[in-house]
Amino acid sequence: MVKDPNQILDDMWEGIGKIAEEAPEIYQAFLHTDQAAYVDGELDSKTKQLIALGIALFTRCEYCMTLHTQLALKEGSNRDEILEVIGVATAFGGSPSMSYGVTTVLRAVEEFED
Repeated sequence: MVKDPNQILDDMWEGIGKIAEEAPEIYQAFLHTDQAAYVDGELDSKTKQLIALGIALFTRCEYCMTLHTQLALKEGSNRDEILEVIGVATAFGGSPSMSYGVTTVLRAVEEFED
């Protein structure tokens, strides 16, 4: 059964809140690196979110897949672009990337696209 994308993100944010409180130096280091990675540069943030989604599929991180699907859509990505990301990730990651793409990612698209 595919998990609810909102629940996945709620669980992740709850955990991030705990580490921010209990280990603020780790949280601040993560936050600094994460924010710096997605600043517009030669690549815009939409492209970076799509790259992050492909990496999330390859590494099989449901939290990352869900978050970066949501953020890619917020940055203006569409379903067809996300399907292409699933295809590229599958070329590298095989059946597991495809399986997560057609379940976790497509469920997130359905939940978060306008």
